Amino acid sequence: MKNIVIGVASAIVLVLLLFCIYTLQGEATRKTESSDSITQAMENAAAKMTEDEEVYTGNEEFRTAFVQNLMLQLDSASDVKVKILMSDYQKGLIQAEVTQHYKTPRGDEKDVTQTRTILVEKNKKNP
Repeated sequence: MKNIVIGVASAIVLVLLLFCIYTLQGEATRKTESSDSITQAMENAAAKMTEDEEVYTGNEEFRTAFVQNLMLQLDSASDVKVKILMSDYQKGLIQAEVTQHYKTPRGDEKDVTQTRTILVEKNKKNP
């Protein structure tokens, strides 16, 4: 009987430990994913700016290209809020804050927020 109680208690502790590890690993994964996704989306949106021709006619097109690229990059199931803090397509500058809102396995709601800025140097035509 004593061995059964120890076995059940050990199993419960193991399940709780695995649950905690899963929760912590999930948060770290979301932070890494959002960080990498923002950077990649900014680089993709700005990549067109390094070409000789003008591809954006205004800040709205530049912002839209960034948001579209970001949505393609994100994989996890979460609600995403994108806040463009600053953008200037003529200078190749964009700064954004992305917040992912998700539920943990325990049912708690958490947010992961990342802020990134990118400045793209455009190719200049030689006279």
